[in-house]
Amino acid sequence: MGWCPTGQTRFCEEGRKMVEIRNFDIMSVAKIYGVMMAIMGVVIGLIYGAMFALIGMASGGSVAMGAIVGIIAIILVPIVYGILGFILGAVGALIYNAVAPKVGGVRFNE
Repeated sequence: MGWCPTGQTRFCEEGRKMVEIRNFDIMSVAKIYGVMMAIMGVVIGLIYGAMFALIGMASGGSVAMGAIVGIIAIILVPIVYGILGFILGAVGALIYNAVAPKVGGVRFNE
């Protein structure tokens, strides 16, 4: 943590501390990213579920089959998104922790 360098008032206000994130706790990032992606998966799963149900009805095929595939999408998409989000969050935190000491971390005003 340091004070705003002089001449860089464009990036921070005078007298405010600049904080630099040097590394992330990998499990913390993985968990939060997994939860955020699972929430996005719910929204996307609902969209896919509605599409499959509508396609089943519009095609003149089995409405029950479209509904079943739609329900499976509503259940599986959030799970898959959550798992992938957890893995990608961990990988992203690992990469950040490896690169940040060499090039400098993300800075923001406190």
